[in-house]
Amino acid sequence: PLTLWVFSPFSLFTQPAASVLYLILKSIAFLFLLSIWRKEFLPADNNTLLPVFLLFAFNATIYTDFAAGNISVFEQLFLWLAFSFLLKNRITWFCTLVIIAASFKLTPLLFLLLLPLFGVKRSCFSIALSLGIFAGLLFCSYLLSPSLFHDYLANLHVDGGRGAINPSVFAFVSNISEFIGRSQQMDIPGIVPIGAYLCIATAVLLIARR
Repeated sequence: PLTLWVFSPFSLFTQPAASVLYLILKSIAFLFLLSIWRKEFLPADNNTLLPVFLLFAFNATIYTDFAAGNISVFEQLFLWLAFSFLLKNRITWFCTLVIIAASFKLTPLLFLLLLPLFGVKRSCFSIALSLGIFAGLLFCSYLLSPSLFHDYLANLHVDGGRGAINPSVFAFVSNISEFIGRSQQMDIPGIVPIGAYLCIATAVLLIARR
């Protein structure tokens, strides 16, 4: 609920004007994000076609994000800024930006687990402190608006959707599990797609860790 204050200035405008302003800010954020990718993470001689690739890749997720009005571009900007600080061993900034991103969407908190993978000194302390600060933000949300906080907790259990609106690995394996269940007239336990997802995530981690 605290993040609603970030959006409150848009209420000063009419809905069409607020939409245009939001689109402009989001476009600026995407240009910054593109700049971070090109400068910090991609080889200089291999990113000429990057903007074209990003527009059409991964089921056109960037276009879909702009069309839906989601905040994913801002979330990604905070996260990739955090990753760039992590590479420079600026841990305080990394943790701060992860907490900011997680305030809008909870899952970025998982990136705090990068600290021990990078061999950061006192990584357990940094993780514990970051989680403590985030818990404090949640407590402030509860104190300021108990009803909104209750709605926030309730929405954590809502299905994120499937297909173009949520092109994620977990949604993909869930679709496969449901399809097999229907076609074979089987009752596949919910733990099966979760297990398949964890196996895929583990494989990605093992491949990417190097």
